[in-house]
Amino acid sequence: MARSFIGERLALVGDAAHVIHPIAGKGSIWPEDVAALAEVIVDAARLGIDLGQADVLERYQRWRRFDTMAMGLLPIR
Repeated sequence: MARSFIGERLALVGDAAHVIHPIAGKGSIWPEDVAALAEVIVDAARLGIDLGQADVLERYQRWRRFDTMAMGLLPIR
């Protein structure tokens, strides 16, 4: 997993955020990442907040990092 999912006016999604080669990964763009980023961007836009503002992107990062870590802790059957 990347140390950070965000940078200055930048958000990583999919295999880039999870540091998994596309061939070894899900082979998709991780729809959960896209949906989470879209939601935080829409919320910010509705409030008239700069979409690239650090706290907007930090919300995306907290959300996805929590989900990603939780998935990593689940036992594989």
